[in-house]
Amino acid sequence: MKKSFVLALIVVSVVGMGYLIATVNDSDTENNKQQKSTILNHDGIGIITSQYFEPPKLPIPSVVNEMNGDKNDADRRKDLPDSVRQSIENDFASGSEFNVSLGEDAGFDREGAERLASNDPNALLSVDNLPEELGDFVKQQISDRKEKGYDDIGSSEADDIINVSNYIVGNTYPIARLSFDPSKLPDGLTASYGYLGHTFPNIYTNPDGIHDTLRRVYKKYSSNEILIIEETTLKRGGTTLIAEFVNAQVSTYPAIYAVKRTELDQSYKTLNWTLYDFSYVLYQVGENSSSPLAYLVTIAELITALNDKKTASNRNNDEGGGNPPTPPPP
Repeated sequence: MKKSFVLALIVVSVVGMGYLIATVNDSDTENNKQQKSTILNHDGIGIITSQYFEPPKLPIPSVVNEMNGDKNDADRRKDLPDSVRQSIENDFASGSEFNVSLGEDAGFDREGAERLASNDPNALLSVDNLPEELGDFVKQQISDRKEKGYDDIGSSEADDIINVSNYIVGNTYPIARLSFDPSKLPDGLTASYGYLGHTFPNIYTNPDGIHDTLRRVYKKYSSNEILIIEETTLKRGGTTLIAEFVNAQVSTYPAIYAVKRTELDQSYKTLNWTLYDFSYVLYQVGENSSSPLAYLVTIAELITALNDKKTASNRNNDEGGGNPPTPPPP
């Protein structure tokens, strides 16, 4: 079956810098065109995010321009004939052969491409599943982490985490320019933290765009600790962890705990894990507790209990707050 124009991105996030493979499938061309470049993304070493966009039936330059605008996927799909729209929806279903073929075209082996397309939080990738060039790069990252016990990250890349309070854009609901309904957060957070507000990654490079990732920011009452709860919708893609980096568990799901350190000796801690509907990162800044991993896992499990697709009824009741409280007075 011939496909309408589709742009697929497979992003590997490593120490704040991403590894991008863009594949343009054009029904009027014989060979897929591939290009590689470096992009900015969050600093989740060992995490692969696949995103699939569904543009209208337009020439490739117009498609790219349209994707940079404010019009969301649902509106763009309305412009497509029913038969084409249904074909695209089938193509982009989790685990579809079309998605698997995109992974193989990008250099993943068959097993890796299937896991990448499955959207299953427990379907881990191995370094051996990766494209050769990327696999070699990731192996070096594994070696560096084992040797140092932490991940190096540039100060400029860490700035929007360490100085997140400088980037807050609002503290009221509903949250504007967000492409999804935020997940629920446990009410118990407010016993220890005051809510400062929300922001988005790289907010100043895309101030008026629609965002697939949200960061909600809390400050501990008793210290200078900042807790950032980041979530990314998986409506049009997925997040897959690399097994060699997995060193923790959140409920029944694999997770990656890491310490990040800049050349200026600034540091913070992260915990990454994935559910069926959301990919999460907890960032802990300015805290030197004796058991940071256990502490972050406790918070992560509370979030998971409210938002796990397997316990979807929890997401529809009135317990466990979706809306954060009003921030305390200064």
